[in-house]
Amino acid sequence: MAPPPPHLRLLSPLLPPLCPPRSRRARTRLLSALSSPSPAPSPPPRSQQRVSTASLDRGPSPSLEHQPLAAEVARLSAARARLRAARSLDDKLRALDAEPRVAAFFGNASGGGVLGGLQPRETYLLKCLVAAGQDHVLGAELGWAGDGTHDHERHRNGSALREALYSLAGLVGKWSGEGVADDVARGGDTELLRQLLKFLGDIDEFYDCIGGIIGYQIMALELISASKSKDSKHRHSQDKFVHFHVPAGVNLSEDTEYASQAALWGIEGLPELGEIYPIGGAGDRLGLVDSDTGESLPAALLPYCGRSLLEGLMRDLQAREFLHFKIFGKQCITPVAIMTSSVKNNHEHIVAICERLEWFGRGQENFRLFEQASYPANTNIMYVDLQAVEEVGSRRNASCLPGMVMNLKKAISYVDHLGFECSAAGGRLECTMQNIADNFMNTYSYRCSKAIESELDTFIVYNERKKVTSSAKRKLKPEDRSLHQTPEGSLLDIMRNAHDLLSSSSIEVPKVKDNNEYLRSELPFLIFLHPALGPFWEIIKQKFVGGSISKGSELQIEVAEFVWKDVELDGSLIILSDNIMGSTKRNTHGEQILHYGARCGRCKLQSVKIVNDGISWDSPSNVYWKHDVERSESLKIILHGNAEFEAKDVLLKGNHMFEVPDCHRMRIIQDGSGFAVKLDRISKEMMDSGSWYWEYTVDGAHVKLNMVEL
Repeated sequence: MAPPPPHLRLLSPLLPPLCPPRSRRARTRLLSALSSPSPAPSPPPRSQQRVSTASLDRGPSPSLEHQPLAAEVARLSAARARLRAARSLDDKLRALDAEPRVAAFFGNASGGGVLGGLQPRETYLLKCLVAAGQDHVLGAELGWAGDGTHDHERHRNGSALREALYSLAGLVGKWSGEGVADDVARGGDTELLRQLLKFLGDIDEFYDCIGGIIGYQIMALELISASKSKDSKHRHSQDKFVHFHVPAGVNLSEDTEYASQAALWGIEGLPELGEIYPIGGAGDRLGLVDSDTGESLPAALLPYCGRSLLEGLMRDLQAREFLHFKIFGKQCITPVAIMTSSVKNNHEHIVAICERLEWFGRGQENFRLFEQASYPANTNIMYVDLQAVEEVGSRRNASCLPGMVMNLKKAISYVDHLGFECSAAGGRLECTMQNIADNFMNTYSYRCSKAIESELDTFIVYNERKKVTSSAKRKLKPEDRSLHQTPEGSLLDIMRNAHDLLSSSSIEVPKVKDNNEYLRSELPFLIFLHPALGPFWEIIKQKFVGGSISKGSELQIEVAEFVWKDVELDGSLIILSDNIMGSTKRNTHGEQILHYGARCGRCKLQSVKIVNDGISWDSPSNVYWKHDVERSESLKIILHGNAEFEAKDVLLKGNHMFEVPDCHRMRIIQDGSGFAVKLDRISKEMMDSGSWYWEYTVDGAHVKLNMVEL
């Protein structure tokens, strides 16, 4: 078989693997939490940006009609039309057999040879792959024609080429000289082929709305054609620019009153919400490796701030549920759907985390885990009306795959037919799910003013980026000169937020400088606050009042019922609790279910000065973004069950650990130059409520706290 034309051979490394789109979470009524534009959200005319008006049509433009890409799109479009017109699988196979590429590749093996051991549906998938111009995946030199002559005979007797074949090519080399499988049923010999067939089946099903495998190739080529056309038009039409208006939306960093009201609406509506976590990403650039086994790990296992990505997501969710309980007095367990993947055993790792942590005290029935066909999506923060989105997603056309783009940013590693590892420029289709909003367009017969935003089916809000998201996509390398998109850089944003939050509570905290200041130097401090302390900042600020945190200090608080008043910290303070937001009880299925507000751990610190040597900042083993550090000294408070700890008007100097048993209250008081410890049992009537608690009430758009002491 003659090799494909150069332009199509170039597409071979550009398009592996055929992947489902990276869907970026969607919603409608649509809310996207974006960084605040500058100026924002509605800049004056002179600040308006300009963009090209070059056409972005997917189809080939007239100027491309005689170019190779346009001709290939036309050929594939005709093939897709014939397949869509076919009424049965047999009709589809006959339509594919009529394709010159398929006939040339498989020869007279349409129903025999290697294909003879496959089911009709599997044969259909392989022929679609070849018809789409991706026959290189199968290896043309391996005698798929099945005639047992020349081409196959050339590789029959253990040649160096066949011995070097690594993946599917090596598998096919095991087939007999007569072109019939020695033992198709043996799973070990056919595993690679089965993996490929499953992958192709997933792709064909996922993209069925645009024509399956062949539709995937068409769209990829159309997007490349559009890109080339746009670049050409830009070069010759530099004067074709228009003003670009930033979408109107509320800026939460400016309209704080509306921000408070909107956040409260969200907490009130929590029982009507479900959450979807697409966490099947490979995270190749993070370079995560199991230190014991050497196994490469997926992004979901990034040990950020001492816990995996999934654990961090669940902490945030449960903090919102805890707030709902404190305000409205009702238990709410939000259903969670988790999209996993097979890459790097992602699915197995996610299941293991859930089982190890007993499904986070929520019950397994409140989770739905599903494995996607390939790599996961980059996710954005979005909210969707599921009924409205379901209607769009069920359409049998390209509208259910919104915002399709061709991502050509990644290099693709593969093993060639000689067994050598190679890398080439690669690309895949991706779906920008924010663009699902395009399907919810409101039209008017007159020009509208800004007053209509609240009536639209979609909406957008802005906020300061560090308060919304801070990506950690790649591992910091020794030669790097930037912390951008590294865990180290992301951690600095968390520290900046901690500074802003506590400084607004009249607590002196060192300022966090520009990222470049910390490329090779220590951080100004480490502060980690459990989200259940709020999660609203206005709630946290009522629990923290006055005091100071010195440079080089560490503060970790893992308890929701907490008081900090005029505390001076110079060193490390770590507070841990078994019952951060409540306690667990077994349900009828024997599962431990978290009950919010019951038997919480509690801690009060008032007019306390804490001094110790804290973190050993010069230790080479410190990994700050993992919160994995060596300490010379620290003050550690551990609360078991519903234990309570109180310290008032006291100096705590040096290395100390106070461990409070369940059902007990520990008090630390000044005693001469030192301190005294008093441990009392909590009375029976206070076992659930504690000797004190924060009472939450809604005052307009705000949440007010009042301490109730029993």
